[in-house]
Amino acid sequence: GSLLRVPVELAEGDLKARFEMAWGGHDALVFVGAVPIAIRAMAHLLSDKASDPAVLALPEDLSWVMVLAGGHLGGGSDLAWEIASRTGARWIPSTATDRRLITAPDRWARRHDLRLLNKRLLPGLIRGLLDRGELRWWCDPLLPHPPLPHGAVEAGTPEEAQVLYTVRDLGLEDRLVLVPRAISVGVGFRRDAAGEEIRSGVLDALRSHPEGPFLPEALRRLGTWEGKEGSRSLMEAAGSLGAEVRFFRQGETLGAEGPFSPSAAERHLGLPG
Repeated sequence: GSLLRVPVELAEGDLKARFEMAWGGHDALVFVGAVPIAIRAMAHLLSDKASDPAVLALPEDLSWVMVLAGGHLGGGSDLAWEIASRTGARWIPSTATDRRLITAPDRWARRHDLRLLNKRLLPGLIRGLLDRGELRWWCDPLLPHPPLPHGAVEAGTPEEAQVLYTVRDLGLEDRLVLVPRAISVGVGFRRDAAGEEIRSGVLDALRSHPEGPFLPEALRRLGTWEGKEGSRSLMEAAGSLGAEVRFFRQGETLGAEGPFSPSAAERHLGLPG
C-alpha cells in the first residue's frame, strides 16, 4: 500500500516525551530519522528484552530499516522484514542469527505467542545454535505438534532436550521452556469470595491436576457461568493471573459433556460441574 509521511519538527526533549508516552501502550515503535537521535531519546526506557516494545528506525528516504530494540521477543525482526518487503527498504539485521537466516528460539516463541521461561539460558543456546546449527527440542505429547524451526532436532525425553515446548512444570530449571497459553480453567465461587481466594484456587488446580502440574504461564482463560458477570473479585483474579475471562450462557453449560463431579452449581443452579 501507499505510505503517508507527515514531517514533524521535534526538539530532543519533545522526542523523549513522545517515546515515554508511547512506550507502554504499543507493541512496536517505528522512528524515521537518524539512529543516534532515537537511541538518545529511548535509552532511559529500556528495561527488559521480554517486555520492551520493538523499536525500528528508518532514514527519511526509507532506503533501509534497522531494529534498535525488541528484535526477537518484541517481534522487531519480523516487523522489519515486513516493512522491507512492503517498501523496498533494505533490512539491516543486527543479530548473528538474523544475519545467517537462522530462527532463534526467542524469535520463534514470539511468532507463536509463547511465554518464555529461563531466558537467562538464551545466550548460551544461541551460541550453540550458531556453532553447531542445531538445538535439541522436546515437544509435550499433550499438545498438538508445532512446525519447529530449522535446526530443531527432536529429543526423546525432556532430560535430553535443551528447549522444552510444554504446558507442564517438569522441574528442569536448566532448560529453556517455551509455554503456549493453551489452558482454560472453569471457576465457580461464592458471591463473597475474594480475588486472592479465586486466584489461589486456580493455581492449586493447575498444580494438583493428575496430568500436571501445569505452569501458570500456560493459563489463557478463566471460564464461568454468566451469572458471575460483574464480579470484581473474578476480574481481579484474572488480572493477577494474566488471563482473559469468558462467561458461558446457561444453554452452553447445560450442553457440555461430562463427566462432572457434584458441586454447589449443580445443587443451586442446576448446572453441571
